[in-house]
Amino acid sequence: MDSKNNKSEHGLLLDLAVSDMNLVRVFVAVAKSAYDLGKLDASEFARSKAMKFYCEAFRTVRQMPEADRESFSSDLQNLCTQIRWLSVQTDALHDPCFQMDEDASMETLLRLLRERG
Repeated sequence: MDSKNNKSEHGLLLDLAVSDMNLVRVFVAVAKSAYDLGKLDASEFARSKAMKFYCEAFRTVRQMPEADRESFSSDLQNLCTQIRWLSVQTDALHDPCFQMDEDASMETLLRLLRERG
């Protein structure tokens, strides 16, 4: 019974991570579109939502066994790059100190993901 619960929990973690990562992709696309249309406030709002779901996906992936974490690493890195690109594009809306803190946070998240849990 315990093994069945572990498999069920494992499946739920995988589904949750994939769902959160898909939401990141959606919000990144919305942010890029809004930016292209000159709607900087809407772009920043969507970027912040992308970051929120990125963090949620990261937390979920962090709970997985190392082999599963590794399978998500490339996607998380790609999403991190896209969020950073959006941050650079809307840099005028940010305090430079906030930008450095955000970059440091992203690096910390990715470093933690690579570490053994």
